[in-house]
Amino acid sequence: MVTGNWEVIIATPMGKMEIMVDLEANGNELTGVINSKQNKNVPIKDGKVNGNDVSFSASIKTPLGSTDVTVTATVDGDSMAGQMITKFGAVNVTASRQG
Repeated sequence: MVTGNWEVIIATPMGKMEIMVDLEANGNELTGVINSKQNKNVPIKDGKVNGNDVSFSASIKTPLGSTDVTVTATVDGDSMAGQMITKFGAVNVTASRQG
């Protein structure tokens, strides 16, 4: 189950970036919001759940400007790992469910 509040660590070329993502699964649909220092209540788009695999897109602000991102990850209990695809390339992401 993917529903919950996740602390996400993004391994960027400029160092680790931490965001919080609140996700809610309803069947194969995934909704949620992203929160960080630069991004407040940014809704995710095109969220999908397929077994333990999840994917979603969002438009976020970065130190290099606004960008669209796509996240694909696999949930394993209270952990998640995958990739974030940006206009700057792909970076690894890991997450842990909070609370």
